[in-house]
Amino acid sequence: MFARTIQQCCEITESRLRGDVPNDHVVQDVAIDSRHAGEGTLFFALPGARTHGIEFAVEAMRNGAVVITDEEAASHWDGPLIVAEDPRLALHQLALSNRRQSDALVI
Repeated sequence: MFARTIQQCCEITESRLRGDVPNDHVVQDVAIDSRHAGEGTLFFALPGARTHGIEFAVEAMRNGAVVITDEEAASHWDGPLIVAEDPRLALHQLALSNRRQSDALVI
C-alpha cells in the first residue's frame, strides 16, 4: 500500500475518527489479522462467522496499529479508532485508491 495519513484514509473510505487518533499519523500497510498488524498498519476489525475482529483490537493497537471498524463494534470499544459505515467496503475503497495510484499493469 502507498503511504497515507490517517486523514487521507478517512477521506478515501468516508470514515470518521473517534478518540485520540492523530490525523497526520502515516500508515503504509493494512491487515485483517491482528497478528500481522504493527506500527504503520491500519487494522480492519471485520465481523466474522464466529467472532468479530474488534476482539483482537487491543493486540493490534499494542503492536502500533490503528483500528478501523463499524459503528456497532465501536459502541463497545473505549479506545481510539476509525469508524466506517461498512469496514469491508472501506477496505475495498482503500484498495481501489491504491490500485489507481499504481503504475502496475492490471490484467
